[in-house]
Amino acid sequence: MTYKITSTQQAQLDRLIKYHLNICSSIDWKKEEVEPFFKEQTGPNEKVWSERELNYIPSKLSTLSRIHKCKIKYWRLKQAQGRKKDVALYRKWEENYPFVQSMLKGDQDAWRTAVKTFATFPYQNEILKAYSLHTYNQVTAECDIFLHSIDEVIPKKIQKITKKGHLRYHDMPKMKRYSLYESYVYSCLLKITNDLL
Repeated sequence: MTYKITSTQQAQLDRLIKYHLNICSSIDWKKEEVEPFFKEQTGPNEKVWSERELNYIPSKLSTLSRIHKCKIKYWRLKQAQGRKKDVALYRKWEENYPFVQSMLKGDQDAWRTAVKTFATFPYQNEILKAYSLHTYNQVTAECDIFLHSIDEVIPKKIQKITKKGHLRYHDMPKMKRYSLYESYVYSCLLKITNDLL
């Protein structure tokens, strides 16, 4: 009789092994400190549409059929929408600026807040039990991670399906279990290192 492991159990095991591939994007804090555009000038979203209007030269046909007026009205509507986006972008930058400054100065509380806000591992309760962050100074930090035990994470039985579609349970070989648990531990380690750095 031939067996095939169920897709749900395979997906669960693959997720544990490949947890580190879910990478948290890094943040360039010096880039975040820079103003997105000068407050007195036109923002990037509005500028695109205003330049289209300025550079537009209507053809004779569009002038006769008055299509050029519709185009100009459409571009002005888009300029107004772009202006709203630019105002929201600038307001967000102003709100985040004090936090970015504290991050660049090496404030330890700001660093903890950044990890809680932007890192993805604190919210993966089914992968990690708990974690704790300790910062000693601007260059030394310690992160304690509490992982699930092998019995909680790696199943003792393998769910397999026969050719006829019947579900069967087989004991997972011990070496395979330990190998999967080792992969899970290393994957967690890589993931947390990527998120923190």
